[in-house]
Amino acid sequence: MIKIESLTVKYGSFTALSNINLEIGDDEIYAVLGPSGCGKTTLIYALSMIIKEFEGRVLINDKPIKNSDVRIGTVLQNYGLLPWKNVYENALLGIEIKDKEKADKLYSEYIIKELGLEDLKYKYPNSLSGGQMQRVALARSFILKPQILLMDEPFSALDAITREKMQELFLNIWMNNKVSTVFVTHSIEEAICIGKKIVILSKSPGRILKIINNPLFGLKEPRLSSDFYNLSLEIRKFIKEGWSIEK
Repeated sequence: MIKIESLTVKYGSFTALSNINLEIGDDEIYAVLGPSGCGKTTLIYALSMIIKEFEGRVLINDKPIKNSDVRIGTVLQNYGLLPWKNVYENALLGIEIKDKEKADKLYSEYIIKELGLEDLKYKYPNSLSGGQMQRVALARSFILKPQILLMDEPFSALDAITREKMQELFLNIWMNNKVSTVFVTHSIEEAICIGKKIVILSKSPGRILKIINNPLFGLKEPRLSSDFYNLSLEIRKFIKEGWSIEK
């Protein structure tokens, strides 16, 4: 479980995030929505300990994240693949760095198969499409068997159809390997498809305007539900009103 208490992050005199309070269970995905520059990526950096100086507390199972040996899987927009390593080597990189030992071969093969990477194992990143590279980044995170999964707009560079396929793949894997997840996105539709709860941040400095319990979470085809359109409109209306009144 992740507990975020009064988290405030500053870069010098600039405040990126202000007084963030969240509690994310072991089987929950929080989708975080917010305008450009509101601190969404800063939140990921604080939770992944890329940023170590902040006000407030981040607790993992009631222990400060700075003193925890928690496994954190991070999927960023640029995928973070090493060009001199093939797909299989990139997928195992996280676990080998963390544990300094060989990965669980059976589990690794299972994840690679689930993500459709079996035929690409010995190819290098420069020969992969964006969607294929994204699958490798997902494989690396799940093979790590993380207790926390952090995703910063991971599908934003993909075309609409590939993006939907990646969302479905991700959720299929996640449902079988549930882990506390923070999924940052700028897409309302993606937040509805991915998030068990949807967090709406304000303009900079980012603070929480609203948390929505998503009634469509877990549906196989949420876009086909009439409630999907209604929820999209509700969130879009709230965002327009909420962001317009922010100073």
